Amino acid sequence: MINIEPIEAFSDNYIWLLTTNEGSMVIDPGESNNLLKILKENNFNLKAILITHHHYDHTGGIKEILS
Repeated sequence: MINIEPIEAFSDNYIWLLTTNEGSMVIDPGESNNLLKILKENNFNLKAILITHHHYDHTGGIKEILS
């Protein structure tokens, strides 16, 4: 089963977190704080990041997520 969860980003955007038993994938992580908190609290194993386009509000959190 795939669970899809919207995570608020900035004041007008969302990051999408998809989780399965095999791992998690995030879509358009414009910022990292809320996402990293959810990943840690739920012990999710992030396996992939999908970027739909290069704008900062969709890519700004990638560096922090990868570190």
